[in-house]
Amino acid sequence: MKKENVLSPVKKISLSEQVADKLRQAIVNGRIKPGERLIEEQVAALMKSSRGPVRDAFLILEREGLVSGEQNRGTAVTTMSAEDIGEVWSLRLALESLALQYTIERIKAKELEAMEKITDDISICVKSRLPLGRAVDLDLKFHECLVNASGHKRLISWWKELRSQIWFVIFSGNIEHTGGFPKEAGIWHRKIVEVIRHKKLDEGIGLLKKHLEHSNLSLKKRYLTITERENNVKNIKRRKRNEAR
Repeated sequence: MKKENVLSPVKKISLSEQVADKLRQAIVNGRIKPGERLIEEQVAALMKSSRGPVRDAFLILEREGLVSGEQNRGTAVTTMSAEDIGEVWSLRLALESLALQYTIERIKAKELEAMEKITDDISICVKSRLPLGRAVDLDLKFHECLVNASGHKRLISWWKELRSQIWFVIFSGNIEHTGGFPKEAGIWHRKIVEVIRHKKLDEGIGLLKKHLEHSNLSLKKRYLTITERENNVKNIKRRKRNEAR
């Protein structure tokens, strides 16, 4: 068979993917809040698109866990519970632990250098109190480098599928936290680089687990604080409505 019959031209990114990307960025950056409803007709009008691509974009984001669709209620941005955070983090730990095993065996010098550079950037970002989104981007860039260095194609694919939820959890869990992004972030990542450099797998798995469990507990506490505050506000509003009757 001739090559021209086998290979087809590369397709441009679809309109649905463009819409999904715009919505994804707005959600993970907190511009569209957890629990907020997404009305197909309104989103289509704002993006100057037909409703078809918006509908498809909602399905893409639903597969990623960023939105949920309910019968007769439409689509809304996912609201993460402490249980949801635990599920995301346990799956992340499983994937990154396996990635670490392969990465220690296969990593190249330029990949290790890239991880070191990101670690330096994280430390500078935290010390300089740069925007939270920048710190989260760097944090996930580091872990994505770790996963990519594994060379494990299916693992990489699954981690990338989870990436948006990880970003969403970290950002929304830190956005109202007065301390900003954890100050010890640079230290954790530098230690991970060193265990990879010296090929200490058992120590690396323990360190990665400790790092992710520490962040998991911190995020859960912040989510519970935010949830408690929101519930208090709802109760106050409900009490005022009852008193006004």
